[in-house]
Amino acid sequence: MAIRWAVASGNWSSTATWNGGNLPAVDDDVFADGFTVTVNQDVTAISLNTTQRSGGTNGGTFVCTTNRTINANINAGGGVGLNITANCTVFINGSIQGSSTVNVAAVRIGAVVNLTVTGNVTAGAFTLAYGLSLDTGSGASTVTINGNVTGGEGVNSRGVAFLSNGTQTVTINGNVLGSVGNGGDGVYVSSTNATVIIFGNVTARGSNGFATAGGSLNVTASVTGDIFGSSTSNARYGLALSTTGTIATAGRILGGGSASSSGVFINGNCTYTHTGNVFGGSAASCRGIITQTGTPSCVVNGNVEGGSASSAFGVFHTSSSTFTINGNAIGGTLAGVVGIQNTSSGTVSLNGIAIASTVAEAVDNTSTGTFTIAAARHASNGRSPWTGNGKILFSNLDLAHVTVNNAAHVSRMLGRRMLAPLGSFEGGLYG
Repeated sequence: MAIRWAVASGNWSSTATWNGGNLPAVDDDVFADGFTVTVNQDVTAISLNTTQRSGGTNGGTFVCTTNRTINANINAGGGVGLNITANCTVFINGSIQGSSTVNVAAVRIGAVVNLTVTGNVTAGAFTLAYGLSLDTGSGASTVTINGNVTGGEGVNSRGVAFLSNGTQTVTINGNVLGSVGNGGDGVYVSSTNATVIIFGNVTARGSNGFATAGGSLNVTASVTGDIFGSSTSNARYGLALSTTGTIATAGRILGGGSASSSGVFINGNCTYTHTGNVFGGSAASCRGIITQTGTPSCVVNGNVEGGSASSAFGVFHTSSSTFTINGNAIGGTLAGVVGIQNTSSGTVSLNGIAIASTVAEAVDNTSTGTFTIAAARHASNGRSPWTGNGKILFSNLDLAHVTVNNAAHVSRMLGRRMLAPLGSFEGGLYG
């Protein structure tokens, strides 16, 4: 293994480009050394670097303009690690690491590119030091990453950043993680009509796992895997959705273990569907899902359950929109931590059973919004399935069913809420 570096700008295939007058070998670490090297042939090396070697110059770049296979790790330093500037198909078999010295991407896409990366993508420790960026001209590019994507420690250093409008599609066959510190999101979308497909878990840490900018971006995204709010930093979300578009997730959603770090935070007018169970977290205000503003349309096909800390609701609905749960709502393990709390004028529909725990009600309507449930079950100690100042209505009066432990609990439950006429009461525990 040797250290090789460019001595002039030029083609990779030219011996005049390299120190020693011969081409780098497969076991070499290769440095741009401040020059621009055009990768005009398939290459295999240990690494391609725009970092500074001992005695060398920081910066330079490697440029790709034609179809290529690059078998090497790419490490950005003082310049873009690999700048793809023309329409082509590129395979990178190696990891991608963002810069710790300047605000450049390790891999920049500036044309319509079909790119496959087999390796992890990690943003850098400098401001805006992206791991991979889809930049001006990237149009209808298609990117597949077979590895994990991680935000960097630099401010807003995203693992993958959508920066230019187009119909780009990025598929990630791996996990997505926000930075360890208060740096960059794992994936960040600020362009219109982007598509993001993730087959893996999405985890917030010091930054969000997946986030969008605000506005009408019309983002299409899907996540097949679990989604976690942060357990290390406050107010960091697995998914932070602030735009229009269609978002679908499948797996578990868990609020985090650091204050106000919910699994999914919705602050825009998207259509959101989740298939799987949703859980509140283990720190204050760590909700499974929170809708804050806008008019999103939300559906959960699964159960929602309160967590183990103050206000760590399974679902916290505060926007004036619709939220449908095709499953049960279950009270948490701490007093007052309900499965669903509604504080808005919107509509909540629970097409399942509101199940109280021994310490917490299942549902809480504190506003004028419409809140309907299909059935209810109090806890063995008589804990009511509902609370709050707003009405809880039954969605079907013929099928409405409340299960109580004994007759003494009926008046207790009815005394807690203004209800539509009930279909029936039953003694004993439900099911």
